[in-house]
Amino acid sequence: MADQRVTVTVHGTDPLSRDGVVRHLRDQPGVELLDGPRPGEQSPPGGVSVAVLLAGRFDELAGAELRRLVRGGQRRVVVITDELPENDLMAVLEYGVRAVLWRHQATRRRLLRAVHRTAREEGVLPPDRIRTLLPRGERNRRECPRPDCGRRGAP
Repeated sequence: MADQRVTVTVHGTDPLSRDGVVRHLRDQPGVELLDGPRPGEQSPPGGVSVAVLLAGRFDELAGAELRRLVRGGQRRVVVITDELPENDLMAVLEYGVRAVLWRHQATRRRLLRAVHRTAREEGVLPPDRIRTLLPRGERNRRECPRPDCGRRGAP
């Protein structure tokens, strides 16, 4: 990942939380922190663009912001939240979010790891959510054992 530069923007309505995330990411190796998205923003040459979305709860406002961020597929998203019920987590993952962090666990190290893993299209989820998703995935696999069954538009 050292040869790939990650451009990061931070989005959220709480200025204190936003400033905290900016402080965590400022001057980190391999990270270029932007004040905000630029019109027609594209991933930088040789790098990728990651947006960090701060949402206390995943409500309609946070959902609208997430849809705006993922529109066009140019940006990968990390979500930092206080809570995310299982159904909301599934919706967030369907939008293509690869990393979810609980706000109370979002240390500098974890945040940087989530940004870099998201840039590589890898995933990061809170351990308690992984434990709830694994049985659900296993249940879905038993209900529809065909490999194409879970895909949209599959028969």
